[in-house]
Amino acid sequence: LVVTFPAAVDVPGTIAAGSVHVNGQAAAKVAVHGRNVTVAVPLPTGVTCQSITLGRVTLVFGTGAHIGSAKAGTYAVAVRQGARRYKATLTVGG
Repeated sequence: LVVTFPAAVDVPGTIAAGSVHVNGQAAAKVAVHGRNVTVAVPLPTGVTCQSITLGRVTLVFGTGAHIGSAKAGTYAVAVRQGARRYKATLTVGG
């Protein structure tokens, strides 16, 4: 997953994988390139079924990711997975 943050949001030069969670699990890897943050989804463990369907992904940048803004609010972010593009929101507390 590649998340592109708007200019109003501060993105640090590095983010620890443990500070980002995908569906409740720590990311496998996180890389920062300017405003683009690439999050590697953790590999599933245990028994998996062979049924593939569309579903919801919850991506959480914890306080340890140090993403923020001087102004609290909700910001639009772009998310891309391969050729697919999505719109999402980021809420920054004050």
